[in-house]
Amino acid sequence: MISTLCLNHSHPKANDPTSQLGCLVLFTVPCFPRLPFILYTHLVHSIGFHKCRKPVAERTSSAWNAGKILYSISSSREVTEAYSCQFANDMGLFLQARANELVGGGLMALVIPGLPVGILFSETRSALEFELLGSTLMGMANMGLVSKEKVDCFNLPVYFPSLEELKAIIERNREFRIEKMEAISHPKMKTEPKQCISGIKAVFEGIIAKHFGSNVTEELFEQCSIKAAEPSVLLDTDMPTLHVLLVILKRNGNGNA
Repeated sequence: MISTLCLNHSHPKANDPTSQLGCLVLFTVPCFPRLPFILYTHLVHSIGFHKCRKPVAERTSSAWNAGKILYSISSSREVTEAYSCQFANDMGLFLQARANELVGGGLMALVIPGLPVGILFSETRSALEFELLGSTLMGMANMGLVSKEKVDCFNLPVYFPSLEELKAIIERNREFRIEKMEAISHPKMKTEPKQCISGIKAVFEGIIAKHFGSNVTEELFEQCSIKAAEPSVLLDTDMPTLHVLLVILKRNGNGNA
């Protein structure tokens, strides 16, 4: 589903700089010039990884993310900064393109998964889930089931911002005024191990299979499910979870802008 949405969404114009950023948009109002309202519901923000990939996948880079698939609990500060900088660049381009489509005074709603206030991604349960996926993949590499070099050069192109990060990016853009901005928490509930892994698989299976092949991907998620069923902190409902960042923006200018 995600691959289809990425490849077949037709709303960006030919000269829209965000058309190559890979934002995974589940629903949008068709972007005819100068709309009064746009709704963007992002399942996840997929950053322009063709640009981010260089620092995190090069052995000579201080941000080389060897043996990991995302900025995570065990990643260096340089890796996290590489992801953060790319997200800021991409989001700036995204906002500029949307500013060209909205009339002055027009509204745009963004719904993006992000971090609770005062919490780092490494402190969330989602970070542990991605860490499990990455460690399982490295385990397969150590058993010779997949090339270690392929693992070292693979990084998931996703980033979960904080409300403060998102606010700073919007304010730097200067095309929009923030009307409403809040982080909405999910109710705490016990999540079964298979549900955790199934959720990751539903979103990222296509990206992983494209890099490693479908056979490796099936084995990866099968082993992840087995590991997740073992007693672990993964099931700790007291750990912070990702929030939903709700942002309502108003385009600066009058109705004819």
